[in-house]
Amino acid sequence: MKGKAYALFDCPKDIDDIKTEVFSIRRIIETPSYLEVLIFSRKDFVSGPVLSSIAEKLGFPYVAEVAFPLHSNKDAADELASMLNQASNSPLYDNPEDFRGEIIYRDIPSWIKCLLKNEKGYLGYVFHE
Repeated sequence: MKGKAYALFDCPKDIDDIKTEVFSIRRIIETPSYLEVLIFSRKDFVSGPVLSSIAEKLGFPYVAEVAFPLHSNKDAADELASMLNQASNSPLYDNPEDFRGEIIYRDIPSWIKCLLKNEKGYLGYVFHE
């Protein structure tokens, strides 16, 4: 079993800056070393039809994919939320309030969309069946 979650987000920096900052963020919040994190531009992100459709519809330029071995999709979403909350307070953003993003994970049979709230986690609700 491998929990998976996805973040769709906006950032004024380019993808190389984001990938570099992810390493610092992971050290700061002490994510498990076996947590897998990939960053894509939305145009380079390839997934199933439902998730690709959601990404296209929301229009955020970047996608983060997290895989968390031996954990649930919800656990992966929690780790991703922690990372994005820290990212909003990193050099990636001049003002933490500028951060916009959403986390999506699957809770069979539904997709759950989680609205991010800076510094306070997120609120989840059913997005797509």
